[in-house]
Amino acid sequence: MTALSIILVITAFVLVALNAYQVKINPLQITPKKTAEQGYVEGYLAARKNYQAVCPLAGQPTNFFTGIVQSVSGQSITVVEQSLETDPLVDRISNTRTVTIDANTVIQSSVTKTAAEIAQDVKTLQDSLKKGEPVAAPSNSVPAKLSDIMPGQLVYVQSNQDVRLLSTIPATSIRLLK
Repeated sequence: MTALSIILVITAFVLVALNAYQVKINPLQITPKKTAEQGYVEGYLAARKNYQAVCPLAGQPTNFFTGIVQSVSGQSITVVEQSLETDPLVDRISNTRTVTIDANTVIQSSVTKTAAEIAQDVKTLQDSLKKGEPVAAPSNSVPAKLSDIMPGQLVYVQSNQDVRLLSTIPATSIRLLK
């Protein structure tokens, strides 16, 4: 019984000493707390900084993005962007963007080349490379209209402004991707 009493007294002294030591380190006994949102934002920003260190083009102004059309209304379309380096919580901008279309906006539709067209491209590719000319794209573009844009469609939107943090984007061109 005596040994048990001695162990109990020693344990009590150790706990009191540890408590006194903790009070010296943090006299007000305030434990800094972060919200989940603050932790997420700090982690995301740290990851973004690390990514930009290895990929210098990340975070640079960009005048284009790709996304899925959500709706078409009047002279605008609503697009859920998929290619911009943004986060709704960190950047305070939704991934859903409004794209405005005016008379100067060029709308095109991509049409996949046929096997015969691709074969012809392969043949001319060798000549083009020898001459240092540009290589043909794997799709053809044909003019399209606003009425050709449908919800669920993948689009490539270009603007004359940095679109990364814009909620409303004036389009200079829209390409309907297949």
